Amino acid sequence: MKKIIIICFLFLAFLSQSLKAQTDATEKKNIAKLGIPNFVFGSLFLSYERVITDKITGQMNFFYFGRKTNPGPWGPNGGWGITPEVRFYLTESKQSPLGFFLSPFLTLQGLRYDYGISEKNNGQLYNNGALLPGVKAEGNASSTMFGIGATVGYQWLFRDIITLDVYAGPGFGLASMKTKDGDASHTPDVIRKEIDANFPFTKQTGPIFRAGVSLGVIF
Repeated sequence: MKKIIIICFLFLAFLSQSLKAQTDATEKKNIAKLGIPNFVFGSLFLSYERVITDKITGQMNFFYFGRKTNPGPWGPNGGWGITPEVRFYLTESKQSPLGFFLSPFLTLQGLRYDYGISEKNNGQLYNNGALLPGVKAEGNASSTMFGIGATVGYQWLFRDIITLDVYAGPGFGLASMKTKDGDASHTPDVIRKEIDANFPFTKQTGPIFRAGVSLGVIF
């Protein structure tokens, strides 16, 4: 982890030294990008941006990750997502794909949650407030979410080849959840209550938030 932090610091230092080489326009029309925070934490986030006009681009984003162990009570074991967006570049002195932008987006995501519950897990499985004697559970849950929203951000160009963009914004998502019980020694309604307690976001319908930092190569 220390090596990764040092490499990121040195790379950002190089970009800051290249700031004077930044241009306000470029004839190149395509950018292939990698999401930096996602890569550091073990997931793959790829983007492709294409210039449409002097002020408009289209971008397609894709992410995928998988883990063998459960990263936490609210963390999925794996998932994928596709997010198309249109970017409107608003800086008068710059042409797309540079400068400040506003970007409406749609997103479709699927997440997988594996769970294991037993008396050894501090008695997490309850029925009417009492731990069921000898009960253990294992299985999985999956969620599908469709969302819509918008981000704002800024994209820089360094050395006429490297891009850096930062973005964030809110949205609204509609989600559904399916569960599969791997142990028949207890009733499904008990397991459902426990899954709802451990994974409250797998079935959540409501506000969502999207943010990221990406490095790219323009060509």
